Parts: sequence; structure tokens; C-alpha cells
Amino acid sequence: MKSKRIAVLAPLAVVALVFAYCGRADAAPSIVIGTVSGPASSSVILSVNFASGTTDVSALQFDLMFPAGIAYDSIATGTVAAAAGKDVMAAAISGGMRVLIAGLNQTAIGTGQLANITLDLANSLSAGTYPMAPVNIVFSDPDGDEVASSSQSGSVTVSNSTSVIDSVPPAVAITFPTAGATVSGTVQITGTASDNVSVSVVQVSIDGGPYGSANSTSSWTYSWNTQPAANGSHTIAAKATDSSGNTTITPNVAVNIQNVSAAQKYPRLFVLTSLEGLAAIPANLPITATVEAGSTTLETEQGILPNAQKQYSVSFQSGDPQFVNVQIRADNYLSTTFQNIDTTVNSASAISIPQLSAGDLNNDNAVNSLDYSLMNGNWLRPGTGDLNGDGIVNSIDFAILKNNFGKSGQ
Repeated sequence: MKSKRIAVLAPLAVVALVFAYCGRADAAPSIVIGTVSGPASSSVILSVNFASGTTDVSALQFDLMFPAGIAYDSIATGTVAAAAGKDVMAAAISGGMRVLIAGLNQTAIGTGQLANITLDLANSLSAGTYPMAPVNIVFSDPDGDEVASSSQSGSVTVSNSTSVIDSVPPAVAITFPTAGATVSGTVQITGTASDNVSVSVVQVSIDGGPYGSANSTSSWTYSWNTQPAANGSHTIAAKATDSSGNTTITPNVAVNIQNVSAAQKYPRLFVLTSLEGLAAIPANLPITATVEAGSTTLETEQGILPNAQKQYSVSFQSGDPQFVNVQIRADNYLSTTFQNIDTTVNSASAISIPQLSAGDLNNDNAVNSLDYSLMNGNWLRPGTGDLNGDGIVNSIDFAILKNNFGKSGQ
């Protein structure tokens, strides 16, 4: 049976395009969704077309909502969008996808094909026709005014009704720590899981308590802070659940916790190597450091400035575990995270921070349509969005943002 893996982008927020609606009796331009058919457990390509009206349209946005079992995979630029010099951007949202077609020009979009959307059809889909209707449509003319819009729905037809009931449970195993091992501080519990179709989630329980989700499925990790637990014997169990709801739980793995009194904590030094788009790192650039243990944030230190050697010092609290993760961020850049930093090591060697990706203009740790809107608002002016530091927001900065569109910080 074919198993499909769906890559989901971070959610694309609504672009802050400000329109002044001027009601017109002109023939309204329209989005026309095509029709397509295919079997379950396959991919189909759905066409999105544009019919121009009396008033020119230079940018547009709409949502396309999917029935359960249909998922967004990718989007390709259509002929009329390419001819008008527009960028076609899309991302998955809850229950469907959001599409933005815009460019840093005032060229009107002509009649024809806007885009081709690849959709994945789940194995569980029954035969039938599923409607595909565009909603939340916004059209803009070259002057930035809203244009009245219309639309024509399309559909996806699933041509087979064969569905297989999966009753095969997944396999799951704990690879570390092994039975009888002595552990302390924060332990990275690791393991594997597999299934004849797909594993949906792996969870870990300590001493028969509530299950917490591991970070992945086929090769997974679960972070366990042993400091709150008493020294002595404790048990670990892992549970895997497949896409059909079948579950498997491992036998308990017994380990021995042996924590000593809290060790002295020492700060660690970090150094920026480069910032995307800039030839040199600005002097006295502040950074933000967040110290984490697994999914728990321990402390956040903002406005850290470099020393004379251009190094940033990140401090730890006395109650922090021995091993922590440290996330580094700078304004307008996506974060990067360093795993398993030993807080008890007193080292003068600085940890190199790899190049930070630019484009997060609103500092929400994702490059999305909100950042595009901020850049567009300062087009050909100095200010927010000048990613290469040449004093003006222009196509060079847009190219950097476009390259990172849809990315999130680590």
C-alpha cells in the first residue's frame, strides 16, 4: 500500500493589503477553478484560471478549502501570472490553502491560467465528486483599490471507491537508554517506529504517567528532565499510533536515576558568522537567547550585546539542567537553535552561529505574507525591509524575502 508524506508549510497569514472599496457596475473579473479526477492515494493537478473584467486586476488573494482527505502539496505559476511578472505564493492553512498572486509592479493580469495546484488524495477517500470553491477573495487594481470579484467553483472527482481497512499495528522500540542504565539530568530518550501504512505519532510515558509526544515518528527523540524525580528506579514506555488508529506500547524499560546536587553553571559564548544579505555584521547588534529544556522555556534574555571580541555571552540559572537547548535570534532574522549545550562547562571557546536567514520583518520567527506587506509599504524608501542595508527597500530585498518565504526559525 502506498504511503504518502505531506510537507506542510507554516500557516500563511492574511496579507495586509489596504483597499478602499469603490463600488463599480463594471463586469467583474473572476477566479475559475477547474475540474479534475483521479483515484484515491494519488496526486492530481487542479487548474486555477482568471477571467479579466472591465477593471484591471494587478494582485489577488483567495483561500481554497478542501474536504477531509484532500491536502495541498505544491503550486506552479500559470502563464498569465508569469506574463504579468507576478509571484505565485501559497501555503497550507487549516482546512485548505491560501494563495497570493502579486508582484512589485502595476501590470494587469490577463485572462488565462493563473496557477496549477497539486493536491494529494488520501487512501481513505471514497468515490465521489468533492467541490472546490474559492473564498475570501480580494482583487486589487493597479492603484491599490479593491475590485469587485466573482468566482466559479470546480471539483475533484475520486474515481474509485476501494478502501482497505488497516488492522496491522505499528512497531515501536526504545533504543536509548537501555534497561538498567543509570541516567541523570536531561535524558534524550530515542527510539524507532514503523508501520505498513504510516505512523501518525509516537508518545512516551514515564512511570506509567501521561503520554507526551516525541519529536518525530520513524526515528524519534523525547527529552526527559530527571531532576524533579527522586533518585532510584523509574520506567519508560513508548506508544506508537498509526494512521488507522492502531497502537502498540513497548514493554517498560527500567532505568536508575542518580542526580547529584546542582552543579555550578557557567555562561557560554556565541559569535555570529554572517547575516544573510549583509556584507558585514553591524556593530553592537543585539540578539535574543532563549534557554529551553525540551519543549519547556527556562529563560529568555533579550538585548544581549557583543563584547570587544564580538562574542555574545549567554548565562544560565542555577536550577537549569546540565544539558539545555539555546535558541539565538536577531531582529529581522529567523532563529537557529543549538542542542545539548552543557551548562556546567567553563569554556572560553565561542560557539559559531551559522548564517541567519533574513526576511522576518515582524519578528514572529516566520517569513510570510505579513513580512511581504511590511516590505511593500516601504517600497523604494528607507526603513523596515532594507535587508541588504543599502538604504532603500528594493528588488534586491524582495529577492531575499522571496527566497525564504514560508520558512520558520529553528
